[in-house]
Amino acid sequence: MNHKLIDLTYLILDIQAIGSNLDNGYPLEIGWSLWKPGVEQKEFLTNLQSFLIKLPDSLTIPRQVQKITGIKEVDLKQGMELSKVYELLSQQFLSVYKMNQSICPLIIHYARYEKPFLDGMCQLYSEQKLFEPLIICTHKLSKILFPDLPRKGIRAVAGYLGYTTEQMRRSQHHIEATQYIWQKILIILKDQWQIAAMDELLDWQSTAMKNKKNNPTQRSYPMLAKGALNLPDQSGIYRMLRSNGDLLYIGKARSLKQRVSSYFLKSSHHPEYKLEMLSQAVQLDYTITPTAAEAALLESDEIKKYQPPYNRALLAGERKICYFSHDYQNRSSHFDDHFPLGPLPDETIIQSLTALERVVKSKNPDRIIEENYTILFQMLPEYLPDLELMKEGYQLFYQNYQDQLTQLPFFLAAKIIANAYYRSKLTERKNKPEQKIETDEEKEEKKEFIWTAEAVQKGFIHLLNSAFFYLRRAHWFKMLYHSLIIWENFSKDAINILPIEDGYIKGSTQDYKGQDLDELCKIHWLNRSIHNQTKGVVFEFDIATYDRLRILTTEIRRIIGENRKVEVFFSPSKIIKGERLKIFLEWL
Repeated sequence: MNHKLIDLTYLILDIQAIGSNLDNGYPLEIGWSLWKPGVEQKEFLTNLQSFLIKLPDSLTIPRQVQKITGIKEVDLKQGMELSKVYELLSQQFLSVYKMNQSICPLIIHYARYEKPFLDGMCQLYSEQKLFEPLIICTHKLSKILFPDLPRKGIRAVAGYLGYTTEQMRRSQHHIEATQYIWQKILIILKDQWQIAAMDELLDWQSTAMKNKKNNPTQRSYPMLAKGALNLPDQSGIYRMLRSNGDLLYIGKARSLKQRVSSYFLKSSHHPEYKLEMLSQAVQLDYTITPTAAEAALLESDEIKKYQPPYNRALLAGERKICYFSHDYQNRSSHFDDHFPLGPLPDETIIQSLTALERVVKSKNPDRIIEENYTILFQMLPEYLPDLELMKEGYQLFYQNYQDQLTQLPFFLAAKIIANAYYRSKLTERKNKPEQKIETDEEKEEKKEFIWTAEAVQKGFIHLLNSAFFYLRRAHWFKMLYHSLIIWENFSKDAINILPIEDGYIKGSTQDYKGQDLDELCKIHWLNRSIHNQTKGVVFEFDIATYDRLRILTTEIRRIIGENRKVEVFFSPSKIIKGERLKIFLEWL
């Protein structure tokens, strides 16, 4: 019987698992739903079922899988046995088989992944196979229908067709996306290929896949077809969007035209997540800024505000600003006289520092055990050296810095050790010849890191260096919190003026050169609603403010590197510029 595609009831399936089959992995979650063309999406969702699966005692969920699915081992404690879930799924197979009169079309986006699990469960739990579902892989169909699309994964295809898939890779989300893809494919098959029956679809797919092997396709991007590259050659931020208007990505550019065009050059090598994003990006929006520095600052603020799914950097995440007391023992979320050390983007680096203080004061390397030595290096246990090697490395560290650690208060000794180390790294960097940038392949070919006592010792020094690096940076950010930055433009015929008040940009202007900078500063300073000095100012930092000032610092460093003059005014009489500013920034 040649079943009409529009008349069939479909079973849509998704499996989330560790490994690729039952021999090297195990399902974490299995979900399915019935769908019939023409049924409202709301009705479709009511029959969606999803089950977490109990893991065998010998298996654990890899950290990366936990990250992308959000499934933790504690969640699976109340899960179902795999055999029971397969029994329910088999009943659903049979029900759909009867509904369609001897056919069970099973829609999976990437059937190559799910099928080994289905086969394995069938072998384990079925005494006899009454029939086999007819698997339709929307990934294979996408390769035929959208051959030039850079990526054909479920997020890429669903997004290209105008659907937003949730970030967490859960069965429910993938079932909803697969249903949407299949619904759109049915329309395309009917309207563009005049395919209306299952036999026609299977014959067409078989022929198309054979022809595809002999006709390799070239990558093309949906955005190019929309003429989205007609951009100005000016600085600003750009926003990539799906066809449904969802924001995918925010980027900054010195030249919007050049930056966005660079995505589509043949020589461009993008990571997988960027290709997935570019497969969906159809629309482009942008905002022009007076300078590249302001573009970088606006990018950071908008990423915090809108949380685009393909921006990995500058997201707030779980970071929270904190301050510490003079003795580093107590913390607060707000700055005052009792908690002056900060702002810091998290508390872990100070926790590591105070843990090391306790070990040093105990004069006993075994104290590392009591301190839970994972805190010292802020690493998961599987990445740390064994305890004996940790103790050996600590003793080496203590012996080399014994004079400072025994004769001075710990935090003063720690600062001296950290600063001496950082000074040596700066000297080494200046004397080192410029090296070529490594490719990803070259980085991967590097030897695996091996812990030694010397490496552990270096880890303790890095701990101190990181702590005082963040404290130096915090002091600088408090200075920048109320400031005025003046720098030359590229042609050096004008001056850009950027006022910072309460950590925010308060408008920017441009003046032609020829004026005295000190006088220029005084004029702008007096026109601002700002304190004449920062003494007594309450600093209201959040992660957005912290990142904004961090990026501003990077931009100042970049401008100096381009041999353009920069002056930073903290008051009309307190200025840092020239070589002094350059050296100052080297420590940040």
